[in-house]
Amino acid sequence: MRNSPLVFFLLFLISFVTSQALVLPQNSTDCSVLNKWQPQLFAPNCCQVPSNSPFVKLECNIVTQKVISLTMTGNVPTGFVGLNLPQGSSIPAELGLLTGLQKLVIQNYPTQLAASSNVPDIFQNLTYLNHVDLSNNSLSGPIPPSLFVLPELTYMILKFNKFSGSLPSTIILPKIQNLDLQSNAFTGEIPPAISSLTTLTQLTLSQNQFSGQLPPLEGIPQLGNGTITVDNGRLGPTFRVLANCSIAFAGPSICSAGFIPTLCGTASYPCCKADGCKSGAPNLSQPFITVGPIMIIAIIIGTVVVLGLIYICFIFFRGRKY
Repeated sequence: MRNSPLVFFLLFLISFVTSQALVLPQNSTDCSVLNKWQPQLFAPNCCQVPSNSPFVKLECNIVTQKVISLTMTGNVPTGFVGLNLPQGSSIPAELGLLTGLQKLVIQNYPTQLAASSNVPDIFQNLTYLNHVDLSNNSLSGPIPPSLFVLPELTYMILKFNKFSGSLPSTIILPKIQNLDLQSNAFTGEIPPAISSLTTLTQLTLSQNQFSGQLPPLEGIPQLGNGTITVDNGRLGPTFRVLANCSIAFAGPSICSAGFIPTLCGTASYPCCKADGCKSGAPNLSQPFITVGPIMIIAIIIGTVVVLGLIYICFIFFRGRKY
């Protein structure tokens, strides 16, 4: 027991060092980046002090003090002065320093971010990102290619902006589930790399200016239970589609008023009716329903069953007569 004071001292020392190691620093590099960008919304010690705006949500890793989730939603009601992005704001390149970021949502700032010419290439070092939503911001210019090469990304929502140019030919998004590029000004062909996104469940490409053919999508099994939205008036006359897909159409229609274009089931061509297609759209002289071997076998079996029932009924009633 003579060593008891020494033991208690060592225990106290270990406890003190441990507690100090868990004390969160007052300021982090990530908070400094956000504070420099929007000081009215982010405190220098943003991981400890919540934003004064109810429209901004921030999450940090309590040990590393890195920002892991940033959500900013515009359309702030009138009277909430100082709680919104000021006019003429832009998305700064410094956001690329938030290397622990997993979720980035900056949406509904159509006037505040309208002066921003484009989105800087901030995604190269954001390898943990799994959710990106930049919708409804009037952002313009090309999309940074690094956004299409993110190993953890599952959701990319870029709808209702003014992004232009063609999509990058290299797309490596092994976990992507929802890719929404609706209502922009993208041009050119849809890259064949779209066919390699085998985890997709939702694909929205409508209200753009794409041309050419929609790449084959048969290798994307989950997309058959989701929705594909395409510009049926701009992507050429034929599409290869999944057997069970649910197709939503947007943009200029290939059909006259009163006729609904169809790409579902076993249809091989987008058709309306022979007298309902506009110039350049396929008519029913093109093969519309593909009758496969399974369907032929089913028809034969059904015919044999029906004939057999008729024969049995004939024998039964004939026997009762005699």
